[in-house]
Amino acid sequence: MRQEYLNSIISDNAKNMRRSAIRDLLKMATRPEVISFGGGFPDITAFPVDELREVIKEVLDENALQALQYGETLGVKRLREALAAHYRKQGINVTYENFIITTSSQQAIDMFPQFFINPGDTLVCGLPSYLGALQAFYAHRANPVGIPKDEELRTVVSALVTAGKKPKFIYAIPDFQNPSGVTMTMKQRLNVLDVAKEFDILVLEDSPYREIRFSGEPMPLIYSLDKEGRTMLLGTFSKTFIPGFRLGWVMAPPEIIEKLEIVKQSTDLCAPVFNQFIAARYMEKGYFDKNIERIKINYRNKRDNMMAAFEKYMPEGVTWTNPEGGLFLFVTLPEGMMSSRSGNIITYQELKNKIKIRLEKETAKRHEDWDEEKVAETAWTLTKAIIKLEMLKTGADKIITFNIEEALKFEGYTACYLEYSYARLKSILRKESNNYFLGKTNLGLLTEIKEKELLIKIARYPEIIIAANDKKNPSELTKYLFELAQLSNDYYHAINILKAEKRIKKARLSLIRAISQTIKNGLNILGIEVLEEM
Repeated sequence: MRQEYLNSIISDNAKNMRRSAIRDLLKMATRPEVISFGGGFPDITAFPVDELREVIKEVLDENALQALQYGETLGVKRLREALAAHYRKQGINVTYENFIITTSSQQAIDMFPQFFINPGDTLVCGLPSYLGALQAFYAHRANPVGIPKDEELRTVVSALVTAGKKPKFIYAIPDFQNPSGVTMTMKQRLNVLDVAKEFDILVLEDSPYREIRFSGEPMPLIYSLDKEGRTMLLGTFSKTFIPGFRLGWVMAPPEIIEKLEIVKQSTDLCAPVFNQFIAARYMEKGYFDKNIERIKINYRNKRDNMMAAFEKYMPEGVTWTNPEGGLFLFVTLPEGMMSSRSGNIITYQELKNKIKIRLEKETAKRHEDWDEEKVAETAWTLTKAIIKLEMLKTGADKIITFNIEEALKFEGYTACYLEYSYARLKSILRKESNNYFLGKTNLGLLTEIKEKELLIKIARYPEIIIAANDKKNPSELTKYLFELAQLSNDYYHAINILKAEKRIKKARLSLIRAISQTIKNGLNILGIEVLEEM
């Protein structure tokens, strides 16, 4: 099917859906040669295989007919009762009626914007925040507003309300947040509730890691502190039991559970029933709590080893969080190291858009006679070139940095510089007749030192390609192209190319053509499209 046709018929919601960065990270992590520092991938050594064999046999012996059949949308009552008992041990007064079982907590996250969000509605969340949640919010055309510091919550919410953009809910991960690993203090939790009460806003508390606390003092759930019933809690077995079961839950007031049941009925009817029976039995036998204790020891050791490695190997200026639990810690790099805003992180989509918008403005300013389509196409080509070159120019043994302000400069070791150098060479060639390239050209007339330097540089091109390939290091080629562009620009400013005697002019134009072709070939090998004019 043609891509253009497909794009013309899909819904606005589908157009807002974004590829999951989390799933891409997890896909990479399955490769045996990869050690993933990306997604929250549970440790397979923590899976309770022996206990599962026992529990599965008991479920099949005692409940096979019910476990293998469709179930009710709310979930298996037995599992909901087990979860209610689990939370009552934490002092929370709930019953099975406060729960709906979901196909992973990701489904639960997606259900809330379906239920609460109209296109253009606002919500607030942490900065940074869980990418899977942001993906769901964007898919339903919500506008998440990131808040980097807790003390800014009231200020931001107040400003949104004043502007007629009252948030539908506050999305928070209070315990061992993904991706930062930090935990909200009691003061911060109470502040969330105070702000929610003041402006009459709901709270969506995402709690996938809470059980995995291996140091420090436990903090109460926001749900347990809420006396008004405005908090909804998301939980999952993926981090504490078996991720492959894809079981999660929502704990909320019954009137919200009732509405979520309707939302879920339109998606998958019910979560996997067999898996629910297994999870319920597993909890009833006390295995769930025992397994969590094993998990805590495992992840504490991993955290401690990572902290020791950071202390030993991280360069000066790099800082990191020291989580008291969960699966994440967060590295903060000095300004310029994959950083473009407060929080020092940015998604590819945000980075791309930010660069493209800047370039569209700059291109439109340079070429007032260009139409919007040409401006947009030029800006997009240059955007791709910038992102690719900033990655490729870094040596294999060097830390990758990305400073947008530096990357957008038209001088120095940048894609803008290379593209502009190429475009200027092509501009020179366009000014002259193709007749200059007919017949033989006497390159012996190129006697200037800068001309000889350029000829030698061009002659080294095959050698550079071989070296870059052998070393699996594209920075060898990017460095060469930058040096060639520098030499050509020095030549352009030092030598009068177009006013020379006819034979010399022809030789110089041939040299210009050879330089431009070499730059184009090199950039194309790197997967970078060249611009004929800028």
